[in-house]
Amino acid sequence: VREGALETLQAGDTLNFRVLRDGQALPGQGLAIEARSSLSPLGLWVRTDAQGRAAVRLPLAGEWILRGTDLRLSTSRADAWESRFVTLAFDVAARPR
Repeated sequence: VREGALETLQAGDTLNFRVLRDGQALPGQGLAIEARSSLSPLGLWVRTDAQGRAAVRLPLAGEWILRGTDLRLSTSRADAWESRFVTLAFDVAARPR
């Protein structure tokens, strides 16, 4: 969930967001989230805090995606894992000159 004003993001802006699971902040040490631009092979990694919040500075204009995987031991099957995926795709505008 994007936090803050819903203004158009521009290159150089910081995106503030919150990751929830079943409507609640993810418990534990946070979730690793990658911000990935279509213009770069390198992602920017951040980790959510105890309230599920994180922020990432977006240096490039263009298409972006936030992605992460919540992987945990199954509560119903021994020696099994459960996973949930989160993605958010968005565009970042070039900063006016």
